[in-house]
Amino acid sequence: MKLKLEHLESGQRKMRTEIKDLSNKMEKKFEHVDRKFDKTDGKIGRVLYGIITGLVGFVLTGGFDYYQSHKK
Repeated sequence: MKLKLEHLESGQRKMRTEIKDLSNKMEKKFEHVDRKFDKTDGKIGRVLYGIITGLVGFVLTGGFDYYQSHKK
């Protein structure tokens, strides 16, 4: 019984270290993403980013609608 308990405890320790490693990897990944968004930290940059992505989306949906209407 004691041997099974020790086996379970060692398995739990191993799982804890694996979970810590995975959480550290995820934190590093999110830090990388945060650094990318820090480049658009200024208000003007964010406004321009919003305007440009909105225009691109508008053009793409307009082109798709034009394609669908002339396809028939």
